[in-house]
Amino acid sequence: MFKQLIELYTHGDLDKIRGNILHSTAWRQHDFTSYGNSQIEKQWLKSIEQFGFNQLESSLTVSGDNYSALCFELSNKNNEGHINISLFFEHNESHIKRVNCIVDTISLAQLMNVNNEELINILPIPDPLLVSQFDHQLHPQSNHAKPKDLVSLPSEMAAAVDRWWNIWQASQLAGFDTLYEKSAHVNIAGSGAKNSYEQLRNFRIKLSNALGRSYCQLENICFDPTEKTVAVSWQIDGDYLDNGIMKRIRIPVMSFLTIEDGKISGEKFQVDWLSLSKRFQLQTPLL
Repeated sequence: MFKQLIELYTHGDLDKIRGNILHSTAWRQHDFTSYGNSQIEKQWLKSIEQFGFNQLESSLTVSGDNYSALCFELSNKNNEGHINISLFFEHNESHIKRVNCIVDTISLAQLMNVNNEELINILPIPDPLLVSQFDHQLHPQSNHAKPKDLVSLPSEMAAAVDRWWNIWQASQLAGFDTLYEKSAHVNIAGSGAKNSYEQLRNFRIKLSNALGRSYCQLENICFDPTEKTVAVSWQIDGDYLDNGIMKRIRIPVMSFLTIEDGKISGEKFQVDWLSLSKRFQLQTPLL
């Protein structure tokens, strides 16, 4: 399925991927869910119009039994614009049942040569969302999901993913120096450049300071022991002071980790920042 998904965008090949889509398949992109062949194909064509027929620079696959994930980078012919697309999908080996797709929309705006506000205006209207007012700080004895609660990882992977999650869930910043390889390649959506783990650490601190009462929640994890890759679908809830107005926001995130010898050698941190701005009508962007 990985090849079919990539060729959908690089060659506009709808026929190959059509065979993997069910009539009941749900495809979530830009916080909007398309259902069934007709709506999903309309979403495909819109994406192809925006960033299709660009060349494949790199891809990262996570092949699991029931859930798999794919992150790939495209660049234009002049190699001046780059964009990352990430997909986390449920399947039965032959058909895709549900897809969560995250597009780096800040990079997309640059690729399309439009400003962020113009792209926000043409993004679909997000699905209705009720953000829970539950405050985990009022319930210190409650149990919070950890990676081992969702999936049984090989021991070396499990230890690394637990330490990675501790960086986000418990703000354990010391984990960056001990968990990441010094030469680890990191990509942060919207950053527009290749990053190091030190830049990811700075981003983590900046995000923590921007959000009040922030809390990280796991959604799903899949892994590929052969490729030593792990994909995590998760979200960050928090209070954000937006131009003097306090808003409770939820940030959907997709992280792709490459783990070698118990350390992270590569990470992609994927967020659709402009869909987030549209959903919560943010006047001051988080990034």
